[in-house]
Formats: sequence, structure tokens, C-alpha cells
Amino acid sequence: QYCFSNVSKYLIENSQSMNFFELYVAFMSTRQSQLIYIVAIILLIKGGCFSDSSMTFYLVRMNKKIWLNTQWIYVFLEITLLNLFIMVCILVASNGLCDLKPEWSDAFLTASQFSPEKIGIRSIVSFSYNLTKYNPNFIGIITFVLSMMIGMVSGITIIYFDIMKKTIVGAITVLLLWFLDVIVEFV
Repeated sequence: QYCFSNVSKYLIENSQSMNFFELYVAFMSTRQSQLIYIVAIILLIKGGCFSDSSMTFYLVRMNKKIWLNTQWIYVFLEITLLNLFIMVCILVASNGLCDLKPEWSDAFLTASQFSPEKIGIRSIVSFSYNLTKYNPNFIGIITFVLSMMIGMVSGITIIYFDIMKKTIVGAITVLLLWFLDVIVEFV
């Protein structure tokens, strides 16, 4: 669980601010957040107009290449909007204590070196000490790109199995891939 109110409380009490991307990296690095992200992708993609069984269909002449390209674009837009929604939620929940300074904040360094609980993160966060030698804005952009890639792979997997009329298998496959990632992280 990532509790933004506790992080905001810590920042207010210590008169500090955090880089926006530090919060984004911390949020996207928890296993719980990743699971929520994957489930949100499954729900968004399955709610798409191409997979609703009660929808009235219209005949539109297009070849398979155009249809597949529109599916790619649809998944890309859904994943982009989901990531932007997460960023807006982080921005709102931080109570304006975010900035885009190119150095790591004391709060993030405290969390990565000692314990995430010190700044209000009540979850296992896989911080790496190697992160701090790079600019937090760069790390945040890399995290955004990686989450977009995870979203695209998950979305396309669901669409693939949806085409084969095995939607449940697609959703289970995506969740199993997340579970496999969690197991590999422990090893």
C-alpha cells in the first residue's frame, strides 16, 4: 500500500518537497501497484468496443492490416490515458509538494537507504541504490516507458486471446506473467 497522505505529511513536517517522478517511480515499483495496473489494463481492454458481445456490429470494409493497426492504436491510447491518470492522481495526492528538480530529494534518499516507512510508504518497495546516480526525471521517464511497454504487451495479449475467443485465458496469462515476475524478483 502506498499512502500519499503519509508522504505528504512527512514532507510538510520536514519542510521538504519531492520530485514528481520520484513519487511515480516509488508508486510503480510496488508489487501491489503493478497488480492494480495490470488489472486496470485488463478491465480497460476488455471494455473496448471490439470485445463487447452485445454490441451492434456495422460492416466496415477494411483489410486485416488496418484492423490490427487500429487495435494497436486503441491499446496505446488506453495505456497512455491510464498512465496519465496515475500521474494526475499522484500530483493531486501530493498536495502540491512536487517539483521537477534534477536532483534526488532527501525524503527519497531516506526511503531508499533506510526504510520506506520513514516517509510514509507502507509497502515493500524495490528501490535500487544505483538509481540515485541518475537524474530522477530520467528515471521517471524510463519508468513511464517501461510501464507503457508492460501495458502494451498485456493489452495485445488480451486482444490476441480475445480474437481466438479465449478471453479468460488471455487475462489469466497476463496475471500469470505478473506472478512470474514477482517470483523471479524474489529469486
